[in-house]
Amino acid sequence: MKTVIIGRGCVGATVMHNIYENDEAFFLVDKAREYRTKSPIIFNGEPLSCKTITERDSFASDLIINTVKNYDLDSTIELMRPFVGPNTIIMPLQNGIESEAVLSSAFGKDKVIYSFISGLSSFREGSSITSFTPGLITFGLDTEDQKERVEKLRDYFSNTNQPFFVSPSIHHDQWVKFMTNTSFNTLSALLGFNYGEIANNQDVIRALRLVAREVQTVALKENIVITQDDVEKMIKSTLSLPPKGRSSMLDDVINGRRTENRWFCGSLSALAKKHSIKTPYSDLLYILLEAKINERESD
Repeated sequence: MKTVIIGRGCVGATVMHNIYENDEAFFLVDKAREYRTKSPIIFNGEPLSCKTITERDSFASDLIINTVKNYDLDSTIELMRPFVGPNTIIMPLQNGIESEAVLSSAFGKDKVIYSFISGLSSFREGSSITSFTPGLITFGLDTEDQKERVEKLRDYFSNTNQPFFVSPSIHHDQWVKFMTNTSFNTLSALLGFNYGEIANNQDVIRALRLVAREVQTVALKENIVITQDDVEKMIKSTLSLPPKGRSSMLDDVINGRRTENRWFCGSLSALAKKHSIKTPYSDLLYILLEAKINERESD
């Protein structure tokens, strides 16, 4: 399969590292930013083998994996167009619960496969990326007419080093990941805690559960049932990550980059208001993290 990856950050580089075995995988960058690719990505101390293309190299790709942050997603739509053919599969690996709708409106719902990556522990410093885990790509059917595309993805990833899981309940699983984003990622970014520091702090774990409860309540109004067992599994899995690892959101704060606060607690708060539900803990986390970011930018 001719695979195009958009985004050269931790997610994009890790996936490229896991799938790159021939000349059929490419990083796609805007030609205006091509100069940034002169220096190779250093992945776990070694240059990452890959090819880079721009919109000048247009062809109908088999698979596009979009890994940019939510705030950059709209700007990649025109970049993607020259590479989207009638049979192209689009896999968005953004956090949150909004990216599939954004890309479906641009390219058609049949092409966009609901997907996300979890369990990825890595951080970036300049062009150097340190990865502790390969991450798990989860994807699944939104509608029955996507069955053939999902099977193609299953066959494709089976022949790579990228761990994956074909979910029979992708919308539920995506909301559980969203629960991780709103609770775990936001608290880690706000407190500056790595995985080990969170695991050893019972007050933080209590706060995780309070935010998770709010996600459960809002999810139910969206016809998604998140059980208490789901909550406990989420906490157990996140606390089992490498102690020195840190969330992508904390990595963004440390390196002075934009965060996805608007797509985590911000999205939850917006949905809560739509359903006339109060989410005081998530609202407070959103406000406090925004205050932290604004203070950093004013320094």
